[in-house]
Amino acid sequence: MNSEIILNSQDIRNVLAQTDPFLFVEEANISKKFASSTYAISGKEFFLEGHFKDFPIFPASILMEAAGQLASLHMLFIMDYDLLNPEKLPIPVFSSTGRTSCHGICKPKDVLTIESYFKILRPPMASFNIKILNEKQEKLAYVENLFLTAVSPAELKSY
Repeated sequence: MNSEIILNSQDIRNVLAQTDPFLFVEEANISKKFASSTYAISGKEFFLEGHFKDFPIFPASILMEAAGQLASLHMLFIMDYDLLNPEKLPIPVFSSTGRTSCHGICKPKDVLTIESYFKILRPPMASFNIKILNEKQEKLAYVENLFLTAVSPAELKSY
């Protein structure tokens, strides 16, 4: 298994269960202990029209989704799945989180950097700490102990 991988937007679309318009990881650099990605807020995201009226702000819940998407890629890499040949991958789903905090707002034209720090792997679960930063490297959000569980597509469809 490689010690590091770089995924472009098409690679990410092939791996993650999420698709446009609900995909918030544009590229990803992943190693065993650390992963990072970016997302440029275009201002054309469908949910910005109503969040908030006359002053669009990127929702904190979507920041958490972006954190989960990067952590999902990170988890699959740590579990030694070949992300460039994504057949028969499990689907990481949210299990729990510890403390989550937001420290700033995100607006259209902001470019977010999402950083995932691997904590623990106990298959089928893994835990990560996530930081979301702006272009000035100011912390916008932090998620402590984001736990994901790897679920087979068949198991997910049975719910």
